[in-house]
Amino acid sequence: MVFSSPIFLFCFLPSVFLLSRLSSRKGWQNVLLALASLLFYAFGNPVYVPLFLFSVIINFLAGLLLGGRFPHNRPILVLSLILNLGLLAVFKYLDFFIENLSLLGFPLRPVGIVLPIGISFFTFQGLSYVIDVYRRPEEMTKSFGGLFPVQHPLRWAAEQENALRSAHSLRSHTPLCEEYFRRKRGFRRK
Repeated sequence: MVFSSPIFLFCFLPSVFLLSRLSSRKGWQNVLLALASLLFYAFGNPVYVPLFLFSVIINFLAGLLLGGRFPHNRPILVLSLILNLGLLAVFKYLDFFIENLSLLGFPLRPVGIVLPIGISFFTFQGLSYVIDVYRRPEEMTKSFGGLFPVQHPLRWAAEQENALRSAHSLRSHTPLCEEYFRRKRGFRRK
Protein backbone atom coordinates (compact mmCIF):
# COMPACT_ATOMS: atom_id res chain seq x y z
CA MET A 1 0.00 0.00 0.00
CA VAL A 2 1.37 3.39 -0.98
CA PHE A 3 0.08 6.80 0.03
CA SER A 4 -1.39 7.49 -3.40
CA SER A 5 -3.12 4.10 -3.80
CA PRO A 6 -6.94 3.99 -3.78
CA ILE A 7 -6.98 1.54 -0.86
CA PHE A 8 -4.98 4.00 1.26
CA LEU A 9 -6.86 7.13 0.16
CA PHE A 10 -10.39 5.75 0.18
CA CYS A 11 -10.33 2.97 2.78
CA PHE A 12 -7.40 3.09 5.18
CA LEU A 13 -7.05 6.85 5.70
CA PRO A 14 -10.79 7.62 6.09
CA SER A 15 -11.23 4.67 8.48
CA VAL A 16 -8.39 5.81 10.71
CA PHE A 17 -9.58 9.41 10.51
CA LEU A 18 -13.14 8.42 11.47
CA LEU A 19 -11.97 6.23 14.36
CA SER A 20 -9.75 9.02 15.63
CA ARG A 21 -12.69 11.45 15.56
CA LEU A 22 -14.73 9.00 17.62
CA SER A 23 -12.00 8.89 20.25
CA SER A 24 -12.18 11.85 22.60
CA ARG A 25 -8.90 11.26 24.45
CA LYS A 26 -5.54 12.18 22.94
CA GLY A 27 -3.90 9.07 24.41
CA TRP A 28 -6.33 6.77 22.62
CA GLN A 29 -5.81 8.68 19.39
CA ASN A 30 -2.07 8.09 19.68
CA VAL A 31 -2.59 4.37 20.33
CA LEU A 32 -4.97 4.17 17.37
CA LEU A 33 -2.48 5.97 15.16
CA ALA A 34 0.35 3.63 16.23
CA LEU A 35 -1.76 0.51 15.59
CA ALA A 36 -2.92 1.85 12.23
CA SER A 37 0.67 2.55 11.28
CA LEU A 38 1.73 -0.97 12.22
CA LEU A 39 -1.11 -2.26 10.08
CA PHE A 40 0.18 -0.08 7.23
CA TYR A 41 3.65 -1.63 7.57
CA ALA A 42 2.17 -5.12 7.85
CA PHE A 43 0.28 -4.57 4.62
CA GLY A 44 3.61 -4.32 2.79
CA ASN A 45 5.20 -7.39 4.38
CA PRO A 46 4.08 -8.57 7.83
CA VAL A 47 7.33 -10.49 8.35
CA TYR A 48 9.17 -7.22 9.00
CA VAL A 49 6.85 -5.78 11.65
CA PRO A 50 8.90 -7.38 14.49
CA LEU A 51 12.05 -5.83 13.01
CA PHE A 52 10.34 -2.46 12.95
CA LEU A 53 9.14 -2.88 16.54
CA PHE A 54 12.65 -3.91 17.62
CA SER A 55 14.03 -0.69 16.12
CA VAL A 56 11.34 1.42 17.79
CA ILE A 57 11.90 -0.22 21.18
CA ILE A 58 15.69 0.22 20.94
CA ASN A 59 15.26 3.93 20.17
CA PHE A 60 12.62 4.43 22.84
CA LEU A 61 14.76 2.78 25.51
CA ALA A 62 17.84 4.71 24.37
CA GLY A 63 15.82 7.92 24.63
CA LEU A 64 14.70 7.03 28.16
CA LEU A 65 18.26 6.20 29.24
CA LEU A 66 19.71 9.31 27.64
CA GLY A 67 17.02 11.48 29.18
CA GLY A 68 17.69 9.96 32.61
CA ARG A 69 20.90 11.95 32.97
CA PHE A 70 23.23 9.00 33.41
CA PRO A 71 26.84 10.08 33.83
CA HIS A 72 27.92 7.99 30.82
CA ASN A 73 25.51 8.86 28.00
CA ARG A 74 27.91 8.48 25.08
CA PRO A 75 28.05 4.62 25.18
CA ILE A 76 24.24 4.53 25.05
CA LEU A 77 24.26 6.82 22.02
CA VAL A 78 26.99 4.77 20.31
CA LEU A 79 25.13 1.49 20.96
CA SER A 80 21.95 2.96 19.52
CA LEU A 81 23.85 4.17 16.45
CA ILE A 82 25.48 0.76 15.97
CA LEU A 83 22.18 -1.13 16.29
CA ASN A 84 20.25 1.21 14.01
CA LEU A 85 22.91 1.54 11.34
CA GLY A 86 23.62 -2.19 11.63
CA LEU A 87 20.00 -3.00 10.82
CA LEU A 88 20.13 -0.63 7.88
CA ALA A 89 23.43 -2.12 6.67
CA VAL A 90 22.16 -5.70 6.84
CA PHE A 91 18.80 -5.13 5.20
CA LYS A 92 19.74 -2.49 2.67
CA TYR A 93 23.41 -2.97 1.83
CA LEU A 94 24.46 -6.56 2.65
CA ASP A 95 23.74 -7.93 -0.82
CA PHE A 96 25.47 -4.91 -2.38
CA PHE A 97 28.66 -5.61 -0.42
CA ILE A 98 28.50 -9.35 -1.13
CA GLU A 99 28.09 -8.74 -4.88
CA ASN A 100 31.07 -6.39 -4.89
CA LEU A 101 33.21 -8.85 -2.94
CA SER A 102 32.27 -11.62 -5.36
CA LEU A 103 33.42 -9.39 -8.24
CA LEU A 104 36.79 -9.20 -6.49
CA GLY A 105 37.03 -13.00 -6.52
CA PHE A 106 35.53 -13.99 -3.17
CA PRO A 107 33.22 -17.02 -3.54
CA LEU A 108 30.13 -15.40 -2.00
CA ARG A 109 26.50 -15.47 -3.10
CA PRO A 110 23.92 -12.74 -2.37
CA VAL A 111 21.56 -13.52 0.48
CA GLY A 112 18.52 -12.10 -1.32
CA ILE A 113 17.03 -10.12 1.56
CA VAL A 114 13.85 -8.30 0.60
CA LEU A 115 14.07 -4.64 1.59
CA PRO A 116 11.53 -3.76 4.33
CA ILE A 117 9.22 -0.87 3.52
CA GLY A 118 10.50 2.41 4.92
CA ILE A 119 13.55 0.96 6.71
CA SER A 120 15.69 4.01 5.94
CA PHE A 121 12.91 6.33 6.98
CA PHE A 122 12.14 4.81 10.37
CA THR A 123 15.82 4.16 11.09
CA PHE A 124 16.75 7.79 10.57
CA GLN A 125 13.63 9.04 12.38
CA GLY A 126 14.60 6.89 15.37
CA LEU A 127 18.19 8.11 15.23
CA SER A 128 16.94 11.67 15.02
CA TYR A 129 14.99 11.15 18.23
CA VAL A 130 17.94 9.55 20.05
CA ILE A 131 20.40 12.22 18.93
CA ASP A 132 17.99 15.03 19.85
CA VAL A 133 17.54 13.55 23.34
CA TYR A 134 21.32 13.15 23.68
CA ARG A 135 21.84 16.81 22.81
CA ARG A 136 18.93 18.14 24.90
CA PRO A 137 18.00 15.60 27.58
CA GLU A 138 15.94 18.16 29.50
CA GLU A 139 13.43 18.20 26.63
CA MET A 140 13.04 14.43 26.50
CA THR A 141 9.49 13.17 26.77
CA LYS A 142 8.68 9.98 28.69
CA SER A 143 5.25 9.75 27.15
CA PHE A 144 4.16 7.95 24.04
CA GLY A 145 6.16 10.50 22.05
CA GLY A 146 9.30 8.39 22.13
CA LEU A 147 7.50 5.94 19.91
CA PHE A 148 6.80 8.50 17.21
CA PRO A 149 8.47 6.57 14.34
CA VAL A 150 5.61 4.07 14.59
CA GLN A 151 3.31 6.78 13.34
CA HIS A 152 4.84 6.99 9.88
CA PRO A 153 1.91 6.80 7.44
CA LEU A 154 -0.32 9.48 8.88
CA ARG A 155 2.01 11.77 10.78
CA TRP A 156 5.24 11.50 8.84
CA ALA A 157 4.19 11.31 5.20
CA ALA A 158 3.57 15.02 5.11
CA GLU A 159 6.77 16.53 6.45
CA GLN A 160 10.02 15.88 8.24
CA GLU A 161 10.81 17.82 11.36
CA ASN A 162 12.68 17.89 14.63
CA ALA A 163 12.11 14.69 16.58
CA LEU A 164 11.50 16.26 19.98
CA ARG A 165 9.06 18.83 18.63
CA SER A 166 7.15 15.99 16.97
CA ALA A 167 7.21 13.88 20.11
CA HIS A 168 5.81 16.80 22.09
CA SER A 169 3.05 17.29 19.51
CA LEU A 170 1.84 13.80 20.36
CA ARG A 171 1.29 14.97 23.94
CA SER A 172 -0.34 18.23 22.95
CA HIS A 173 -4.04 18.77 23.00
CA THR A 174 -4.26 19.40 19.28
CA PRO A 175 -6.99 17.14 17.91
CA LEU A 176 -5.70 14.52 15.51
CA CYS A 177 -7.82 15.89 12.67
CA GLU A 178 -6.20 19.34 12.98
CA GLU A 179 -2.79 17.71 13.07
CA TYR A 180 -3.68 15.67 9.98
CA PHE A 181 -4.73 18.73 7.98
CA ARG A 182 -1.61 20.62 9.08
CA ARG A 183 0.51 17.74 7.83
CA LYS A 184 -1.54 17.51 4.64
CA ARG A 185 -0.72 21.14 3.88
CA GLY A 186 2.97 20.31 4.37
CA PHE A 187 2.63 17.34 2.03
CA ARG A 188 1.11 19.54 -0.70
CA ARG A 189 4.02 21.97 -0.38
CA LYS A 190 6.47 19.14 -1.10
